[in-house]
Amino acid sequence: MEKGTSEKFLLILMMWIFSCFTGAFAQCSRLTNDALGNYWHISKEGVQKLNSQGKVLRHYSNVILGEPTSIDSSDPFKIMAFYYQSQQLLFLNNDAATIGKTVNLSDLGLGEVVMACRSALGGVWLYHRETGELLRYNSRLDFVEQRISLDQRFIKHNSVCMYECDGILYVGIDDGTIARFDTYGAQLAPLKVPNEGFFRVETNYLWVQNRGVYYRYFLQNPEAEPEIFNCPCCDLPLSIGKRVVCFDGKELVFCEKSLP
Repeated sequence: MEKGTSEKFLLILMMWIFSCFTGAFAQCSRLTNDALGNYWHISKEGVQKLNSQGKVLRHYSNVILGEPTSIDSSDPFKIMAFYYQSQQLLFLNNDAATIGKTVNLSDLGLGEVVMACRSALGGVWLYHRETGELLRYNSRLDFVEQRISLDQRFIKHNSVCMYECDGILYVGIDDGTIARFDTYGAQLAPLKVPNEGFFRVETNYLWVQNRGVYYRYFLQNPEAEPEIFNCPCCDLPLSIGKRVVCFDGKELVFCEKSLP
């Protein structure tokens, strides 16, 4: 390979690595699916609704809100997008049209909210950095129904990802720990699997990324050896039946399982 060509290739490779890193640092997971067979993706341009081939069916963008930080499609009829920089929550229907007005989290008087996700009990979980508290607000976001104080060993680190699944609230810490809490707020044994603080929970599975490789753990036995996948994308993959796919910005592509 000629010098000019090799330098150009190295530059492209570095830009790809940088885009993957910054994308992962900014968001918990940029691709999620709902119970109706749709896929939701967030990017700098906004929120996209995709079909099973990755074709964009609907799109929502708001330059005032900025870039979405995370998306929660656990309720397929009320998709929630969190905008960290502008401290806003936005709700969309299944056609990616806004439901009501955006919620300005600054009006709650909490200070900086760094994570948000839906609760199966109704309402929204918010993480307040200054107090180290997880707060579950009701569906109108005008009353705190539950408070969970993070352990001091977690507070000293950054919490970067939060999601509730099957009544368990998962909180990713950037030291590699994933804290867990049950419906009543009791702390469960944290998951200690090599990861970078970002994860995806899929009923029976836990997806994590570590050093550019994607691992799928079985939640009933997280101590067992995980499945390893190589994906040509910069985001956590998801399972579709027996298939594993990721979104490369244009289409859903298959990930390759590594043999042990």
